[in-house]
Amino acid sequence: MAPADRRGSRPWRALAVLTVIILIMLVAVTGKDTFRPDAWHRQFRVGLGLDLSSGTQVVLQAQTPNGQPPLAAEMSQARSILQSRVDGAGISGDQVQQQGTSLINVSLPGVGSQQAIALVSSTAQMRFRQVLLYQPGHAKTPAGDASRVDAATMKLFRRLVCTPGKNGTVDSAWQATVGYTQQRAQWDDTGSQIVSCDAAGNKYVLDKAVFKGTDVTAVNAVLLPNSTQWAVEMTLDGAGSQAFGTLTTTQYNDYYPNAGTNEDDAVLDQTAMVLDGNVVSAPQTNTVIPSGQVEITGPSSNPFTQQQATQLANQLKYGALPLSFKQLYATSISAQLGRAALDAGLISGVLGLLLIVAYMFAYYRGLGLVAVGGLVIAALLSYLAVVLLSDYQRFNLELSGIAGLVVAIGITADSFIVFFERLRDEVREGERLRPAVESGWKRARRTILVSDTVSFLAAILLFHFAVSDVQGFAYTLGLTTLIDVAVVFLFTKPMMTLLAGTRFSVSRLARRATSRFGQLGGRLYRGEFSVNFIGRRRIWYAASGVMLVIGLIGLLVRRLNFSVEFRGGALFQFPAPAATSGQISRAMNSAGVGQSTIQQLGLHHTWQVQTQPLTTAQAGAVENALHHVLGIPLGSISPQLVGPTWGGNVTSKAAEALIIFLIVVVLYLSVAFERKMAMAALVALLHDIMITVGVYALVGFQVSPATVIGLLTILGYSLYDTVVVFDKVRENTAGPRSSYGQAANLALNQTLVRSLNTSLTALVPVASILFVGSILLGAGPLNDLSLVLFVGMLSGAYSSIFIATPVLVGMQERWPGNRSTGSISPRASSQSRRSARTSASGRSVLSSTRMPRSR
Repeated sequence: MAPADRRGSRPWRALAVLTVIILIMLVAVTGKDTFRPDAWHRQFRVGLGLDLSSGTQVVLQAQTPNGQPPLAAEMSQARSILQSRVDGAGISGDQVQQQGTSLINVSLPGVGSQQAIALVSSTAQMRFRQVLLYQPGHAKTPAGDASRVDAATMKLFRRLVCTPGKNGTVDSAWQATVGYTQQRAQWDDTGSQIVSCDAAGNKYVLDKAVFKGTDVTAVNAVLLPNSTQWAVEMTLDGAGSQAFGTLTTTQYNDYYPNAGTNEDDAVLDQTAMVLDGNVVSAPQTNTVIPSGQVEITGPSSNPFTQQQATQLANQLKYGALPLSFKQLYATSISAQLGRAALDAGLISGVLGLLLIVAYMFAYYRGLGLVAVGGLVIAALLSYLAVVLLSDYQRFNLELSGIAGLVVAIGITADSFIVFFERLRDEVREGERLRPAVESGWKRARRTILVSDTVSFLAAILLFHFAVSDVQGFAYTLGLTTLIDVAVVFLFTKPMMTLLAGTRFSVSRLARRATSRFGQLGGRLYRGEFSVNFIGRRRIWYAASGVMLVIGLIGLLVRRLNFSVEFRGGALFQFPAPAATSGQISRAMNSAGVGQSTIQQLGLHHTWQVQTQPLTTAQAGAVENALHHVLGIPLGSISPQLVGPTWGGNVTSKAAEALIIFLIVVVLYLSVAFERKMAMAALVALLHDIMITVGVYALVGFQVSPATVIGLLTILGYSLYDTVVVFDKVRENTAGPRSSYGQAANLALNQTLVRSLNTSLTALVPVASILFVGSILLGAGPLNDLSLVLFVGMLSGAYSSIFIATPVLVGMQERWPGNRSTGSISPRASSQSRRSARTSASGRSVLSSTRMPRSR
């Protein structure tokens, strides 16, 4: 008897590892409340993105005066300033992220569009102002000269609340009195006094601006001679030198001698450097500076370090060389629309999972228990991973992320199908159950790893090249692909090993077909029935050629229907159950907006109005008109403002991702299989892209940025089925055979049911997203993404059977590189194949990966 596989005989070890991983994740989520179930509901919360809650997202593009790409240091400083700006507004849960070399993505939960755009779209400027009042965080009264402060500014100063680490967090009373937007406007008003905070939580009253950051001509962080102290050297132009010389003369003569003795004059010798309304530094004047050559040092008790001096120098440089920002994209989601999107995502997820579970039980019967158990484990790991990312990485789950999680259900189910079908193949060939589990696993493992690697590569490239919320889809897709590998290795395989050693009817379920569809699969595998895919390949080529020509004609005649993101414009969504299109049209006319497209979406009586590009002020006029004419609450209106270059930016990044993805896939498949297989897979991928684009042109489906990114995503799914077939081709052509074409045709027949199963389980979750999203939400990114996935997956299922392998055979016949010997025909019986592949020792001859068989 052949020795047992030790890895297969110890399934409890893998299950124990999986249990430990789940327990570690639970402890990380719950912390000290791990054993307090009553506190779990507070711990297992997932951060939601704006499209599932409410708020505004703005994408800004940095522009330099000379038109050159911005420097990395300038972008880093700009991002830091914007982060301080939104922190200063008292906004919690915000995200300010740099994307690429010139884009900054700002997400502001719970903030309306007009306030958010005003907050982040203006250019920061450095201002130099004399300190009039100064109040440390722990002091009850300020120091300085209150008589020089006007009454309105003093009122603001008393109400201002500064928090350490938050530059200017304000209380609700101050917000209600002046409002953050109005106070921001005063920051750049050089003729007004302002109130401000610094990072330590101290608050100030600052006088009119003396000079601006643009008056700074040079800044450097230097090490002082014969010292270990660092300083910042700053050079001013003529206007700045004269203004600062006048101020420092007054400060040195009138206030500096009294510092520390006269409370009224104690801080008047300080000049605050104010960037975006926040005090960066407020050094004391200890000499007259008429020449414009300024040296800034730290306090004698706490001198500057190199890092502190460099940071201050960078802040001053930003004031001297400011970046301007162009608004590319802005969208605001109302709470009602966000709730509807969340409901749609959850319902589609539950529906997709239930449909997959039902199909697994219908086709695999008892084996469906293992599949369902694996799906539950995968769902648990995915949920815990998202919770941990929310807690420790400020990850917010967006609608596209939910779509990625739902689509991942199909990936996990596909892995089960590949393993189960391999197991049934082994049993069909006469293998006893326990060794069949091990040998079937060895063959399935390679297919699963290759397929998941392709999906993971697609997710990485999508995340790197995507912009805006589609990154959430790529992130969750990559995460769940890794989880799928863990579940298959640590749960599915060990459970099958355990069940194979019990009286559970795995043997009967694996040996006998569980449905007519399964019986067909058995006949195809044994060669009792065969479809001549390879011999009829000219028919498939002709059919594809016709589809491609029709699609090309549609593309040239009808062209693609690009969304507002590509053309530029404004989009408004709002609930109005009692409104009519005529009433909405009158409201738009009263706002001064001419032609507009009005349509009703979903089942929530939501309306969508599309117009030409609008400014922020014009968009505000539309919101006010809808509010006054139709009575729609301002907080229920979700505007979207798109610049004309936004779509081009998305398209260029998608093109880069497509080219790199194709190169990476060809290289990877050349290593995993062989070069001809990689080239045949590339032909199938290009076929799927062109078919999908042609369908969109003919039917008139809307092309949005989500569609473009979804087009890249389907490439991974197209390759999944192709890899399954190629793995069997590689196996059949590894030993004696009649011809490469016959062996490949046998592989297609043997994997036909498996390919149809994997395609079906991938399409079902996508179909649930498409169906639920269309009913509940109508048009939107979720539908755009699911629609292109559905069309592309159908094309991928077709190409993996009718295009990829026939092209491979054609290449092999034209450039033969493998030997062609033997006499095994595709219709040989299972008994004759077993005789041919088994030597006296019981080892496989056809496939070097066959496990030793017990006799």
